Amino acid sequence: MSFADIQKKLNISARRVSAMVSAARNMYFVQTAILPLAEEEDDERERLQTEMETKYSLSRCLLVSGSPSMLTNSLDQPLREHIVDQITNVAAKTVFQLFERDSDPRLAVTFGLVGRKIADYVSMQQGVHRNREPAGYVLAAQGVRKGTLDRFDANDIARSLARHLGCYYACMPIPAMVKAEHVEIVKEMRLVREMIDHLAKANLLATSLTGIHNHHHSKPDIPPERFAFAMSDDLEEPGDAQYFRTAGAVGNIGGWWFDIEADSVPYPRREMIGLGTHAIQDIARSGHVVLAVGADPLRIPAIAVALGGKQKLADIWIGDTETARVLLGHRELRFDPEGGWTREERRIFRQLVNRDAIRDLTRSPRTASVKDV
Repeated sequence: MSFADIQKKLNISARRVSAMVSAARNMYFVQTAILPLAEEEDDERERLQTEMETKYSLSRCLLVSGSPSMLTNSLDQPLREHIVDQITNVAAKTVFQLFERDSDPRLAVTFGLVGRKIADYVSMQQGVHRNREPAGYVLAAQGVRKGTLDRFDANDIARSLARHLGCYYACMPIPAMVKAEHVEIVKEMRLVREMIDHLAKANLLATSLTGIHNHHHSKPDIPPERFAFAMSDDLEEPGDAQYFRTAGAVGNIGGWWFDIEADSVPYPRREMIGLGTHAIQDIARSGHVVLAVGADPLRIPAIAVALGGKQKLADIWIGDTETARVLLGHRELRFDPEGGWTREERRIFRQLVNRDAIRDLTRSPRTASVKDV
């Protein structure tokens, strides 16, 4: 439908139509994209999925078609948004199926674009029980990011999912970030203590991750909602980017930073109370962590650690075919991000091209390049 069609149907001005579409796009209701390459053959996609499940010991891997252009540079935003939209659609179906099959599901959700999209797509699933007796819980993995209405906040996402799934929900009634000297006091608050007890019983997590180069303050001209977690200035400080690089962080899953060993890298002078990396590892071992991420070469080192590190952060990956090829060593990258790859990332890339040593991510650095292996 064209702008003129909308204007005629609603009997409003062209300027108002343009403003409404722009607002809808900012809220991710409307998407404009150059469609990526043609869909890959099912046999090829299934082969990559099986190879990923075998190499990384995953419970499940589901892939959508990616774009080879990500091998030489980051994708244009509209194209990446299109692929991520497909990823989150598949992730929503997966989360819905896992939730429905569990007799006592405890689904934790983190803040950000991916969580919001999963909630929106879950509402479209056939068989959603809105009028049944509530069963199970949806849990906010951390506190609120801001005092205004925020569709990308974990608490708002938890409420939306619970409404669609016909179950209970529980929210974290505190700011997402707490100063270090206040952490123990806040954790002793009754409502917070009850929420932490709820999260300890989580057996399913839907989340995404970013890399060290996806930090909002490293690209101040890009709105924070364009990033996977919509990290706001309330959660970040200008010195964080350099701090986490120096501390050896390679990625951030659901709001918590981790290093090449998948160990937690704490925030300076403050803490995000909630699930945390160790609890995420526990869920990946005894339940399911659905990691929905792809179409971004800057996230590949973090994905490699999350899926194949010594302490697995996810057992189900929903991604794209080109990212899978890099993770399997079939393709390599040839470009340097702003500031260059970190020492830890170079170690990871070295192991990605060594197909027999995917789990050993601690060898000496190696510069990445693009070629078929």
